[in-house]
Amino acid sequence: MRKILVVAFFAGLIAACGAAATEITIGPGTTASPQAPPSAPPETNLNSLKLTSELITAGLVKPVAVVAEPGSSRFFVVEQTGKVVIVDDGTILADPYIDLSADVTTEGLEQGLLGFALHPNYVQNGRSFVYFTDIQGDTQLLEYQRTDASTATFSKTVLKQDQPHQYHNGGHVLFGPDGYLYLTLGDGGGIGDQFRNAQNPDTLLGGVIRIDVDGGDPYAIPPDNPYVGEGGRPELFVFGLRNPWRIAFDVVTNEIYVTDVGQELWEEINVLPLATAGATNFGWPIVEGSQCYEADTCDRTGLFEPTVPLIHEYICSLIGGPVYYGEALPELWGNYVYGDFCIGWVRTLKMVDGEPTRMRSWERDLGRLGMITSFGTDNEGEILVLNTEGELRRIIRAPSDS
Repeated sequence: MRKILVVAFFAGLIAACGAAATEITIGPGTTASPQAPPSAPPETNLNSLKLTSELITAGLVKPVAVVAEPGSSRFFVVEQTGKVVIVDDGTILADPYIDLSADVTTEGLEQGLLGFALHPNYVQNGRSFVYFTDIQGDTQLLEYQRTDASTATFSKTVLKQDQPHQYHNGGHVLFGPDGYLYLTLGDGGGIGDQFRNAQNPDTLLGGVIRIDVDGGDPYAIPPDNPYVGEGGRPELFVFGLRNPWRIAFDVVTNEIYVTDVGQELWEEINVLPLATAGATNFGWPIVEGSQCYEADTCDRTGLFEPTVPLIHEYICSLIGGPVYYGEALPELWGNYVYGDFCIGWVRTLKMVDGEPTRMRSWERDLGRLGMITSFGTDNEGEILVLNTEGELRRIIRAPSDS
């Protein structure tokens, strides 16, 4: 690594419209019901919006992801040390929902329990998925089955991936609007992707994979994945990434947001239509951000140009968040939320006709929200924030007299 570690946490992070929901088929004889796209509110003035944050709970241990439980006010919070805990009405329940503490290694600063997702039909089937670094230093995606309201037990191993290094494990597992499971994986670590994994479609490293966990055991390959029958790993969806810590979906525009944590100079926000995203090459390590990485000139043929390249000035590590479609802050409707790990600021932007607009910093309103590790949303679509201080916070409208 060429960057200096400033805290004992993710080195690769620091390095660096109203229609009803429809049933979609996911594999033979199975369905999932995606959330109905929200209706657009009247156009509002972003400059009139003032934000603040409220504390939901504190005392979490290295929290790195938060997922709202459907149909309740509870949250599942992923602790890097190996537990998925439940936060109920601001209280962290004593017994974890899932406990992988004995199976997880955190020897490397980016290793540990990193991701958690609920199946789209979780309320009915109780299925959930976790992604973690095992004792051998490799990563695994496991499926768990709910046993009661507050516990789940191991069901099956879905995927294993050899990891050549302690860094750049990726870590986001979530379901897309198409009902498929997406998982982000880093390039395997080392300075400048020394193994050239990110440019090799025969490995999953340095990419985002897309699998059907309903159509096969342990999974099936979506028939429209780009490398089905074409060479390369059939699970692979996009590649050319260094350490994609977070991705997001815009459920209204059907776009995917892929953020990538850079090596020396650049962070990236990449936005593209989900329907045509397959086989996109984001360019690492040929390029970092908008610049050639190891040479003054390079062949950029076929490489995706970052939508928003962010140079390392007042930012060290990009933390991607959600596209906001809540009701409490209509001024932010359709805006993408993101932050910085080291400084703790929060910013938003809105994509219009393929271009980023309304780019806004909220540091004057929110201050610095600690060292941000992840964003999430509650069941109303409101923005949640986790930090290394062990806090879970919600971004809300500031009182009119503030």
